[in-house]
Amino acid sequence: MQNLFVLGVCFSIGYLLRITNRVPDNAHKTINAFILHISLPAQVLVFAGNLTFTNELLIPAGMAWIIFFFCFVVLYILKKIFAINNKIVGCLLLTAGLGNTSFLGLPLIEAFFGKEFTSIGILCDQPGTFLVLSLVGIPIALHESSISTNYLSLFKRIITFPPFIAFVISLSVANIELPMILVKILSRLGDTLAPLALFSVGFQFSIGNFKHYKKELILGLVLKMILAPLFIFIFYILILKNNSMYAKISVFEAAMPPMITGGIVAADNDLAPELASMMIAMGVLLSIITLPVWKYLLTI
Repeated sequence: MQNLFVLGVCFSIGYLLRITNRVPDNAHKTINAFILHISLPAQVLVFAGNLTFTNELLIPAGMAWIIFFFCFVVLYILKKIFAINNKIVGCLLLTAGLGNTSFLGLPLIEAFFGKEFTSIGILCDQPGTFLVLSLVGIPIALHESSISTNYLSLFKRIITFPPFIAFVISLSVANIELPMILVKILSRLGDTLAPLALFSVGFQFSIGNFKHYKKELILGLVLKMILAPLFIFIFYILILKNNSMYAKISVFEAAMPPMITGGIVAADNDLAPELASMMIAMGVLLSIITLPVWKYLLTI
């Protein structure tokens, strides 16, 4: 629960500094730039190169991919029916379609199920959520935010995006043992991601935005906190009849609130940044209620 407390503190500090006008109005843009150019690439370089692709990771890793494309289908059907703005769809896809499977997910697995099951959470996060964001989420964000339909220009934006560059580098040096001092430096820089991200989210949060994005927020939270984990529960446990801890932990990770980095990517690409901020903040608050319920359902 300590990480949940850290998130709350960083969010509150960001919100308080904004309403008291202690920092410039556009301070979050500088913080987001640090996150996307330093914090996230550093975290990518530390973790992505350690991935080992085996059959056993298909259940937890597959969870993130299934949820993302489930949300993709749902949102684009609703987009056609209700003519939802492209940027709203992009924002909800990056927040409702991606979960906080590492910073919150790993310690909460330890708290609710036991430390021995955190390795399953890593499988949910690294080859799952992280790869979805890197390989699918970021390109979609750049596409939805792009004013131009020039696909060559879009391709250039993708391949020059710092986290994507870090991902390619990490895979290219996967079999090379990095110097310990370099790993420690990258780890410390990567550790800044969650605190800075929540500070940025808090700084951009406005209660007044709730009325403007009420329907979209409810849609996103229901999709992420209820429908997504329910879909994984039905598919893994009821249909596939897999009652292993791999399946149960995957359902629990599916119930995590929106991915902080996904929200930052949405905000940085001008995909309804106020909605992204509210999705992250309200998702964390709602998870205090929903996660114990999911834990109970998985252990009865």
